[in-house]
Amino acid sequence: METVFDHNITSEEYFELIGTTPRETYLSLISQTDAYVHLAYLYHMRGKMRKARIYIEKTKNCNLINSFWRTIKHP
Repeated sequence: METVFDHNITSEEYFELIGTTPRETYLSLISQTDAYVHLAYLYHMRGKMRKARIYIEKTKNCNLINSFWRTIKHP
């Protein structure tokens, strides 16, 4: 499964996205769809909107996609 750990996440980014949840717990609970959402937010935080779009669209869930765009456009 592809997660933020495959994308050189910094400790600051980790805290912002995941909080204080230990890595092992995060990996045991997350689905691939949720991991794609986190990757989209990670790339949004990095200012790489093209990559963010790629990952949010991988969810193939219209509600998640719409929610993502609403959240980043109207924080």
